[in-house]
Amino acid sequence: MLPLHLGALAILLPVFAISFGPLQARAQTGEAFRDKVFLDNGDLISGKIKELDRGQLRIKTATIDTIYVNWVDMNFIESSTYLRIAETDGTFVYGRLRKSELARNVRILTDREIVDIPTVQVANMKPLRVDESFLNRIEGDASAGIDYKKASGRLLVNVESNLRFCQENTSWNSASTGMNRGAPKIVAPREPI
Repeated sequence: MLPLHLGALAILLPVFAISFGPLQARAQTGEAFRDKVFLDNGDLISGKIKELDRGQLRIKTATIDTIYVNWVDMNFIESSTYLRIAETDGTFVYGRLRKSELARNVRILTDREIVDIPTVQVANMKPLRVDESFLNRIEGDASAGIDYKKASGRLLVNVESNLRFCQENTSWNSASTGMNRGAPKIVAPREPI
């Protein structure tokens, strides 16, 4: 039998996810896809910047879902999304992207100034939802699993949850894991025939 706290957690986490999941769902309109990526070959991609990681810029578009663009193929970007930009030296800049006069440059409009960074110095880019309500800034996931080994009579229950909250210059992460292993069943040896 599960201890009360794990059993309650196993029930409450899925209920929480089902209850608050619809709060995250929003209708996607043309207004949501207002970021613009200008490529070296002259192409323009309109969409919503999801992240830049490992040299791949992930963009969600209205027509072809999510696409990946090689960061080296990007000429310049315009975005009204509030982003956290990590530079290769480990520093962070927070702001919105504006069109730069220089090719292969990222112009960031921060709260205090305009910063120009060469694209080769940008290591990572992630949107922060500062323009949204408190509940829409909370992200989370939950998983639960049960594994029963009939041969040993061992029951393994695993419950895991993650909760993230992002604010302008700060983000908080919280993770919890619970596991319970049932005792193995003791089987009496058979008598020889």
